[in-house]
Amino acid sequence: METSHPRPKLKYRSLVFRTAIRLVVIHPGSGDEPIRCHLIHTKLGEMAYDALSYEWKEESNDDSMINVNGENVTVRKNLHDVLVHIRLPETALHIWIDALSIDQSDTSERNAKIKIMGQIYSGTLRVIVWLGNAAENSDTALRMLKEIATHATLRRTDATNSDEHSNQLIKLFNGFDNEEWKALVALCQRPYWSRIWILQEIYLAKSYRVHCGKESIGDSDFHDSIAIFHYEKMKTGNTTEYFHIITESAVSAHRLAKNLPRIFTHYVAGYQPLRLEDLYLQTPMI
Repeated sequence: METSHPRPKLKYRSLVFRTAIRLVVIHPGSGDEPIRCHLIHTKLGEMAYDALSYEWKEESNDDSMINVNGENVTVRKNLHDVLVHIRLPETALHIWIDALSIDQSDTSERNAKIKIMGQIYSGTLRVIVWLGNAAENSDTALRMLKEIATHATLRRTDATNSDEHSNQLIKLFNGFDNEEWKALVALCQRPYWSRIWILQEIYLAKSYRVHCGKESIGDSDFHDSIAIFHYEKMKTGNTTEYFHIITESAVSAHRLAKNLPRIFTHYVAGYQPLRLEDLYLQTPMI
């Protein structure tokens, strides 16, 4: 009979002020070097930091160990994966990560931090969006989005030659083969996009960058590339299967979250205001 061992848990020092938060300082590293970091206390507005937006995932046998404050602790594999990809080779990275920055075993602390979650995410330099490891040709999908964004931006900013840029976009769309379209659809249907409170984190961000494996795309390019599908569908009535899936997928909701925040004040039956703390309270922290 297999014996289960208790998972190492992180030990926390209490936060003193209402606006006090913990930041994770990820130590420099690369490759197969173990993840090392430590926690620091600060108050909102006192120092610059990034924030992580990701899917927690279920606890599993694949969960990994990282070193925090000199102690080995267990974290979800998805968190370990993102730490490996976003850490810097030569400098420390200061970042808010809810799974580590909040003492999840302390209900009163968790509730207190949820109440200022909007301030935490709106106060970041940028939000790092993590979709997961590379899979289903995700590198190809991000390349496609960057190519689309290039032409979409030119069409928007170069009014004199907008027709020419529109034609280039059409040629670009027609040039993608089925495997490329499937890759983009798979990226748009990643579980991350179905988490409504995560979309709110994007809305609150001053800027964000979308990471998938080793590849990433900036917020402007990501927004322009996704928005063009809506524009082309409305303008041309494009009803191909790929266009339909992409414009109806959860990834497109990020565009609404960023540009039409009013939709969140009339969300679900009853038309109750939807705040970030409501989303955290209603969503299991898994």
